Amino acid sequence: MADPRTDRLRKRLARTDSDFAYTQRPPDEILKNSGWRGLRWLFLFNAVAMLAAAIVLALAPAAIPAAVGIEMGVEQSLLAYLLAAAELALAVLCLVGARTAGPASAVQVVWVLVVFHLSSALAGVAALSNGTGSLVLWNVLARVLIVAALLLCAKVAFAKSSTD
Repeated sequence: MADPRTDRLRKRLARTDSDFAYTQRPPDEILKNSGWRGLRWLFLFNAVAMLAAAIVLALAPAAIPAAVGIEMGVEQSLLAYLLAAAELALAVLCLVGARTAGPASAVQVVWVLVVFHLSSALAGVAALSNGTGSLVLWNVLARVLIVAALLLCAKVAFAKSSTD
């Protein structure tokens, strides 16, 4: 008699991307899964925060740098506008990820957000070493917490979807 845990593990390891197609389960059923719901809420939270940052950076390019003690001249506004464009693009990615039911697309959104938040946290650490305000430290800690939450929710969502 075979061990059911071993059989489940074999099935999980044998899966391919085509196993996650919409034909496996209807998208609405996947989204109702509580693990996916947590991931969707994180995507929506990121979308709102990034959209707000994009708007502030586009309308008042020096506002966010000034809040952490960085003076920015008018000639340096291009950097803020480019960051606003990146924040807007990531906000749209998060909104798309929240509406898409496929696990393959959710994994891609999670990895993009993890890379963005970790690289932003590293940039914050570099800024701290150059003497910026302590508010940057809170930003670094918030980004590390967001990465942890994203990875944890993704793990829970995929664990629940593989046992369903």
